Amino acid sequence: MIVRPLVAAAGLIFSTASFAQQTMPASPPAAQMPAASSKGSQQALAPTPKDFALQAAAGNLFEIQSAALAEKRAVSVEIKAFAHQISKDHQQAQQDLKRAAKDENITLPKTLPAELQDKLKALEASTDQFDAAFLSAQVSAHEQTLALLQAYSDKGEKGALKTYAIAQTGTIRMHLVKAQNLATK
Repeated sequence: MIVRPLVAAAGLIFSTASFAQQTMPASPPAAQMPAASSKGSQQALAPTPKDFALQAAAGNLFEIQSAALAEKRAVSVEIKAFAHQISKDHQQAQQDLKRAAKDENITLPKTLPAELQDKLKALEASTDQFDAAFLSAQVSAHEQTLALLQAYSDKGEKGALKTYAIAQTGTIRMHLVKAQNLATK
C-alpha cells in the first residue's frame, strides 16, 4: 500500500520549482511580460520554438528513462504496467517531436540535462519506497509537461511544433490523471 506521506516526501525530491528554474528563464524581459487577464491572473507566455522543443525533448527523455527504471524496480504490477505505457507513449512522442523539430531546424538533445539526471539518480537511489517516489516524479513531470504543452498550444508559433503540442496534450493529461490516481491508492 502506498502511503500519502511517503508520496509527499518523495515529491520533495522531485520539486517543480527546480525544474522550472532549469528550463525557464528567471524572469522574462519586461516587453515579454504577459498581460493580466480580466480575472487578475497572468497568462503563461509560450516559450520560443527552440526552448519548447528542448524542454519537451528533456521531458520525454526523463519519462522514457524513469519508466524503464520503474518497469524493473516497481513492486506494484499496476505501476509496472503504467510505466510500460509511459515508455511507449513518450518514445512515440519523442519521434514525433524529432520530426517537428526538424521542420524548424532544431536539433534535439540526446541526453538529459543535468537537473533531470540528478532526479533520475535520486529515483534510482530510492529503495523501500520506489513506487511512491516514481509516482511523485510522474505527477510532477506530467504537470510541468502539460503546462508547457498548453502554453505552446495556446500561444506558440504556428507550425509543426504547435501541432505536436496540441496532439500530445491529451496523452499527457491521461498520464497525469493516472499517476495521481495511483499515488492516492
